[in-house]
Amino acid sequence: MKYKILFFFSIFIFSSNLNAKDIYLSCESIIDNIRADGGYLIEGNDGGKILVKIKNSKAEAFYILEEDGYQISFNEKIKKNKLGFSYSINWDDKEFKNSEEFKFIKPVDDYIYKRSSYFWAKSDGKETITDFDSSGRCKFVEKKYYIQTTKNIR
Repeated sequence: MKYKILFFFSIFIFSSNLNAKDIYLSCESIIDNIRADGGYLIEGNDGGKILVKIKNSKAEAFYILEEDGYQISFNEKIKKNKLGFSYSINWDDKEFKNSEEFKFIKPVDDYIYKRSSYFWAKSDGKETITDFDSSGRCKFVEKKYYIQTTKNIR
């Protein structure tokens, strides 16, 4: 009996460690639907890539276009569902209004994602508003690649 309990306990510990594994994703980004272009967005264009880290039910994401980029999200709580996970950010202050929504779905081996983004720098006027959707396929990447790619924009 003692060995059975030990056996089931070790299986439980092992399986919980598998679920606790950090996930690093690199997602291609194609601009799908533009509601406000801010003077520069073009539907169907390459929207750069999104790098995402999932750790302990929290997500951080970076937007990267060539050598430039910025951090989109910081340690946001994710909502898990049967198909994948999602999270959203809403921020509004005197200078900026920003809303981001991410949905990640894993149909088979890889993730696909959809992002809805709204951004307005209030001091620049309403003609600078960007409001668009983008989507793409994500591939798993190593932690080393993720850290190396994002280190200059942290």
